[in-house]
Amino acid sequence: MAIFLDSVFFIKKNRFPCKALGVLYNQKLFMIPVPYAYTLTESTEWSETMRSQPVDRAVMLGIYILEHQATVRAAAGHFGISKSTVHKDVSERLPHIRPELAREVHAILVRNKEERHIRGGLATKRKYALLAEHRHAADNPVQ
Repeated sequence: MAIFLDSVFFIKKNRFPCKALGVLYNQKLFMIPVPYAYTLTESTEWSETMRSQPVDRAVMLGIYILEHQATVRAAAGHFGISKSTVHKDVSERLPHIRPELAREVHAILVRNKEERHIRGGLATKRKYALLAEHRHAADNPVQ
């Protein structure tokens, strides 16, 4: 389970203290530097950080997809970025940054792709069941 810690300070080697987002995953702490202080509750600053830091964003997307077994669409919606950005980050950037994480994420994305026709069929089934329910309720009003 990934735990997103609030922003913390840490010392980069031979540098000044730096503001970072700590992500605890598989008993390893990933420190993701950010250019300025922000909190996860301030969505405009969070979105700006997601747009401006592609390397950090790729790692965070990979951890999120792995943790939640999420689809590209779900990850894009959660972080407020486009599906093409998520796909580019996890398929092109992530293998160069964290190859082991990229392999795990790729396996999830392949599984999601294999299951998508099933999910589509279930969504269609739910749609027509709901339509039938509404039709039945209209034909037999409660007295």
